[in-house]
Amino acid sequence: MMSRLMRPSWKLIFATLLVLSLAVGPLASAGASDPRSGDGAYSPDQILVSFKPGTAAWDRAGAHASLGTKAKGRIPQIDVEIVDVPKDRSVEGLVKMYEKNPNVVFAEPDYVWELEMTPNESLFWRQSHSVDIGLPEAWDVTQGSPNVTIAILDSGIDTTHPDLQRLVPGYDFGEGDSDPTDVNGHGTAVAGIAAQTGNNGIGYAGANWVSPIMPVKVGASDGTVPSSAVAAALPFAADRGARVANMSFSGATYSSAVKSAVDYALAKGMFLCASTGNTGSEGVRYPAGYPGVVGVGSMSSTSVSSFSSYGSHVDLVAPGQGVYTTCLPKNSPYGDRYFFFSGTSASTPYVAGLASLVLSVNPALNGTQVAEILRSTATDFGAAGWDKYYGWGRIDAAAAIRAVAPVDAPSPAPAAPAAPDPVTEEPVTEPEPEPAAATDPVPAPEQPADSIAPSVSITSPAQNSVVSGLVTIRAEAGDENAVARVQFFVNGVLLGRSQSPPYTMNWNTKKYSGEQALTAVAYDAAGNTGLSEPITVTVGTAEKNAPPKKK
Repeated sequence: MMSRLMRPSWKLIFATLLVLSLAVGPLASAGASDPRSGDGAYSPDQILVSFKPGTAAWDRAGAHASLGTKAKGRIPQIDVEIVDVPKDRSVEGLVKMYEKNPNVVFAEPDYVWELEMTPNESLFWRQSHSVDIGLPEAWDVTQGSPNVTIAILDSGIDTTHPDLQRLVPGYDFGEGDSDPTDVNGHGTAVAGIAAQTGNNGIGYAGANWVSPIMPVKVGASDGTVPSSAVAAALPFAADRGARVANMSFSGATYSSAVKSAVDYALAKGMFLCASTGNTGSEGVRYPAGYPGVVGVGSMSSTSVSSFSSYGSHVDLVAPGQGVYTTCLPKNSPYGDRYFFFSGTSASTPYVAGLASLVLSVNPALNGTQVAEILRSTATDFGAAGWDKYYGWGRIDAAAAIRAVAPVDAPSPAPAAPAAPDPVTEEPVTEPEPEPAAATDPVPAPEQPADSIAPSVSITSPAQNSVVSGLVTIRAEAGDENAVARVQFFVNGVLLGRSQSPPYTMNWNTKKYSGEQALTAVAYDAAGNTGLSEPITVTVGTAEKNAPPKKK
């Protein structure tokens, strides 16, 4: 959030457009004044083209040469080329010409989306949002894990902020370098809600206190976000091990390139969430509208925010009005580097932070499974079940963590050591513990931590079997110490749990048809998890499963 005086002008959109060139490599950038304002804006200087797999290099080069263009960069993970638009050609006309080529999957403008910030009109000096969504209860189980990285795709992050010192190397897709310093302030505010350090005597506590933060700069200083940057940034974060990606921006235009990047990240197991928009009206916005991306709207403590966009792309809502978070020094009204931030940009990082807590407890889950857990544990608002204003409801951190935490949850672990310095990458040295007093008893030898995951496999139903009606799923699980529980999933959706052998769960297949994937996750007392191989079954009717009648 920025005040009205600080809010950038959206009428004059100047985007630093980014493209990924060969290999992991540097990005080519092209600054250009946008020929159109509002939704549907795009760069006049470049388009995005995807060729069919197997198209020969000379066929690609020939396609460009025949139209008087050239490819100036490529996003290799999704095989999308960035093509220069000659000064005497129009974007729309060039796209239509490429679409006539039978070797082209799609050609589209490089659309420009916007960061979703809304001015905050009233300051709430008592921050209660975390209590509303059950974060204190979740923190009793986990405050995060150093093994779960949260990627913030935004305007960058203030790397000097004292509450955001768990940064790992990121990238600036505008300048094509590894300095993702925030000059806008939006990304710094978003990062603080998701992951500013808690229990350190300054500021406030983000949803996650421990996990590393990856700053991935896709937004320009004026608040614009080119789709080419997002298409390059998601694979970048996924390839570097990020488990969660927060995208607090939106636009009304559909980008096939970004859809390909979303699919790539989901296939890597990432959890993706995006703001639904601040239009206050109905209409699908992207990237929240892509399948697999959790769309997040904003609400106050009692009702949906008036500015929150609504429609079929809304999955969940979270607090988005007057959220106290980190900011740039220039945006701090009291000089303390904190301010109040509103908009769906503020609600989305609550969901990203909660997703990272769920993964901290159960890293065996993939992003799709985490999304279903957040939906199934949300507190319902509005019409019963899903509705276009609240989606499945407001996130409930306590309920989500209960759904994945061991039955006897351990006490909160101490804060993890500081992450390596993003510049020197040298680990921060922790002070040596003081020696025990002479009168202290001699401590017992430290026992090695249990790091061996339990084994688990589904024994019934059998692979490729046909089932119907009420089906009993059985699993065998073992551990060097003891198995605490086994959870069962159908197509990545949590079905239920069994806490003692024989590990079984009844599955009512009435609402299912066709092929279904069954998996099981076993937990031991130390929190280690084991994942079974998936079992594929086909749900049919009782008549189809019955033996043929004798003539």
